[in-house]
Amino acid sequence: MPEVPDSLDSAEMARSFAERIFSKYPNTTESLKWLKENGAEFITRVVDFNAVVAKLNEVIENPSSVNEQYRGEIDQLVSVAGGHIPMLQEAEFETNEKFRHSPALKAFFQGKREFGWADEEYDPNRPARSAMGIFLEGYGRYVGLRLTKEPEQVAKIQKAFVYAFEAVLLAEHPNSELLGDIREWIKGDADKFSEPIRQLLK
Repeated sequence: MPEVPDSLDSAEMARSFAERIFSKYPNTTESLKWLKENGAEFITRVVDFNAVVAKLNEVIENPSSVNEQYRGEIDQLVSVAGGHIPMLQEAEFETNEKFRHSPALKAFFQGKREFGWADEEYDPNRPARSAMGIFLEGYGRYVGLRLTKEPEQVAKIQKAFVYAFEAVLLAEHPNSELLGDIREWIKGDADKFSEPIRQLLK
């Protein structure tokens, strides 16, 4: 089994919350349960997820270090979200003095109304696919909700985060199981990416 990352507790908290919130979506629930039952697979995806967020923060803080393949996606993310993106272990799943309502939980509850596509596109050959789809989109929503209450701006931040995340994942982790889960969705959105990323998708 891979080394257990510091972020695993936060990831499991998110997985557990999502399993309850999306309980009316049978395929998504099955996908979330599969991650719990297959610990090594879950850890592998958590490690890659946090590695991508760490890379996003690295290039946001030091733009000269950005890989030109995904500069366009990073620039778009910075233009709407600004600075630091929370790592998994920094995610606010509880209320605190800053947030009356946990932005992470709010993201999942909002996603319950919008992420039904993940249930419809469940793939038994990639059982983590639906879970990782809602997790990535939900995390983008969470990043937006930390910064603004304006729905349109939240949506822009969510979209920019997801595209930047996917671009970095594709360029830096081409053999990732997480990439395998969501690659078909990325290819379906190929026209939304910069030319270097579109080339990687061919």
